[in-house]
Amino acid sequence: MSDNNLIHVIPPYLLNTCLGLELQRELFWANPELGTKNAFVSSPSCHFRQPKNLPRKQDAFCEDKSVNDDLKEKLREKFAVAGILGDSPPQKISEEYLFELYEIFKSRLRTEGPKSRADTKETPENGILALAVASSMAPHTDALPKKKQSVFEFPNLGEFRFGPEVIKEIANSRDVSPEGLKNMVASLSELMRLARDNNGHKYSFLPYLMVNNQRTFLSPLPMYWTLLSIDKQLEQLDVLYGMSVSLENGYSILEFKLNKLDFNFEDTMRRKRYYNFIANNEVDDRTGVFYYEVLVEQKTTPATNHRPILLANDSSLSSGSSLLFSVGFTKRHVRFDTMPSTSGSTTTTESIDLKDIQNEIAFYNQEAYTSNLDDDTLTFLGAEPGISFEGSFALSFNNSCSYASIKNGDNSYRTSSLNMNRRFSQLNRQAANELDTSRLDVEVPFTTHAKPSMQGNKILCTDTVGCGVNFINKTLFITLNGILVKTISHNEIINTNRHKDSIFVSSSKPMSLFPMIGFQLSDVPATIGEGDLPESKIITNFGQKEFLFNINHYVKEFKSEQETELNSTIAEELRNLTLASSIVTGLPEESFEKSVKNFKDDPTLLNDFIKGYLVQEGYLDTLDSFKDDLTDLAENTSYKANGDVPINDLQNNKDAESLIKESDALNRHTLRTLIFEGEFKKAADFLQENYPKLALMKRCIFDLQVMHYVHLLKRFIDVKVGNEFVFGVSGASETQKLFTEAFEYGRNLLNNPEARSLKQALSELSGVLLVHEKEDLAELTNAKKYLDNFGRELGELANRVNLAILELKNFHSESRLENMIHSVGRNISTLCADNDDPFKMINYEKDYIDI
Repeated sequence: MSDNNLIHVIPPYLLNTCLGLELQRELFWANPELGTKNAFVSSPSCHFRQPKNLPRKQDAFCEDKSVNDDLKEKLREKFAVAGILGDSPPQKISEEYLFELYEIFKSRLRTEGPKSRADTKETPENGILALAVASSMAPHTDALPKKKQSVFEFPNLGEFRFGPEVIKEIANSRDVSPEGLKNMVASLSELMRLARDNNGHKYSFLPYLMVNNQRTFLSPLPMYWTLLSIDKQLEQLDVLYGMSVSLENGYSILEFKLNKLDFNFEDTMRRKRYYNFIANNEVDDRTGVFYYEVLVEQKTTPATNHRPILLANDSSLSSGSSLLFSVGFTKRHVRFDTMPSTSGSTTTTESIDLKDIQNEIAFYNQEAYTSNLDDDTLTFLGAEPGISFEGSFALSFNNSCSYASIKNGDNSYRTSSLNMNRRFSQLNRQAANELDTSRLDVEVPFTTHAKPSMQGNKILCTDTVGCGVNFINKTLFITLNGILVKTISHNEIINTNRHKDSIFVSSSKPMSLFPMIGFQLSDVPATIGEGDLPESKIITNFGQKEFLFNINHYVKEFKSEQETELNSTIAEELRNLTLASSIVTGLPEESFEKSVKNFKDDPTLLNDFIKGYLVQEGYLDTLDSFKDDLTDLAENTSYKANGDVPINDLQNNKDAESLIKESDALNRHTLRTLIFEGEFKKAADFLQENYPKLALMKRCIFDLQVMHYVHLLKRFIDVKVGNEFVFGVSGASETQKLFTEAFEYGRNLLNNPEARSLKQALSELSGVLLVHEKEDLAELTNAKKYLDNFGRELGELANRVNLAILELKNFHSESRLENMIHSVGRNISTLCADNDDPFKMINYEKDYIDI
């Protein structure tokens, strides 16, 4: 894998797609520099948020004070109604005791998440209350004892809820912020989720991109692995193997270190079960193509007779790779067969949402956890990927074969494990050859390599295996050390499956897949020797680092293949243009259609759009230059428009002059020039003099004053600490003068009635006046961000003033050119969201606009 220190925010190959464009726009608005570069070097000031261990004794549920206070209040009410507090008044119990109760009961307090099989059967529309009533009235047998109701089955019991009129009154009082109001009316379950997301768990966290301790961007793409089991299996990996999850230099690291503990794990089928993981986020089919790479590195030591943590059939290097490790994809919603409750009953098929299982991890702790999952579900979650884990596709490192899920598949682990829980089992006992019907040979052997090691230890490292999915042509592809070795089509998956099943949906409905890995563990020796203990690392590249495989070339080649279909689609749409299109442009339908299809051959329509845009924005100097260029082009070429009519821009020029006059383009041009030259006071005077009836006059004047204040601060900083902001001012003699001017102006600005909503931001900006060293500026994160983005803020202010004048003159806020570009962009995003495959591989701005 790559040793380059550069980390990508968005996988670069996805920037060729519609979804990639949307993500880059989001990143750009959060941080323009990162949005442009899409890369950074990890440092204390810029990094992905790491998981953190929750403290054993905490003094708050989360860092958000509003969520923390509201959650405490609702917990006190809930515990009081449940009778847990006895005779103690809710407000009198200590916070330490409240936290202790929360840790004990939090797994039962949540109302979302996976439910046991008994809870997933059809229920009346009235939800949990109806279920409780029905279950208490239904007849019961000895095999199915009557279940007593619990207060935790009623999620709203003990919760005080505000009515709509009260909420409206609170919202209008201005005493509560919108975020505070949202928390105030949230349910207990919602507040628990907010606290969970805010805090993060060492196995479940939000990997925000942190810039200067600020949450800047959260990728919706896979970033790390989460375990698909929240019971003794997670406890074993946590305690015995010290499992840790981290993001190191752009890689997802899943690490295990054997602990020398007296740990009694009762699952006698541990060796045969699979410990399955899915990525923290699923991959939507709008992505078009998704790819990731994995390698496994294990350290074996004499203390365990060189037995690795991850099980291998044969650990000798001469055997190649015999690691019982699988990598692939799985559906989010999967089905599995349950064991019959009695010898005479039949099996039933249940479904489960893996996202619900994943969410459970945030509520796990070693001291208290109550699982909502039954034995059948837990057993299924330990099935081998691609074999008996239905809805999955997996590549096995053990035999270099890929497997697609079998609908009613079974294996020795599942059968024997269920037999231990239920004495008599009749579930789908299959012959060995039936269990292997989904096998597809990759035809390339995987190997394990030895690395130099010390003190008698051995370091074993597998090949780098890549697994990708192409949602558009419904294929899966496998790479080995950067070389494409196998492409598996949708038909191949079906034809090798006796149940004709596939992880791809046959309809045009949206779908998503989770990247998935699974492995078995070696037996822990009864006696562990002295010295180093074994360790294992699963290193995954989800796209934040450069791949060994040239995925960019793959995506570009596939985009080329899509162009023919896309061009055909566009041509068909153009043939179906309605008369409404010609009315908008003022051209006959045939002329408009021909102009749109032949911009390069007949640019008349496009030239008109460009002129309209330049007038709309007040770029009159550019408009004059553009018209001169068109005139020169007409005089020096024999170009004919429409094949027989000479170009005549005279009428167009007259129309442009009329538009300039009616839209006050000269005044708007003057204002834009004043703003970009830093003449904010002159711009404010000019605005008040020429447009006294401007609806947003006060706001525009205040914004100009704020920009003038920032301009003064930037000049002061340049003189004070020699920062990179250059405005033609130098010399320490100016420092006191600039300080006084900025201080007085800032004080007056804070007294402006328009400044009420910006007092905190202005106060932090004023802190720049106290900076002595250049490094001190980094501590004022918001102020520095505003200073860094001064040029961008100038442009946005000029656009707001320009738009306000256009609205005063009853002109549209967008020119025809802008409207056309934005409309096409929105339509492409809509088509992509509607699962129109050719449009998934379009980055509209990059492919067609080139901005």
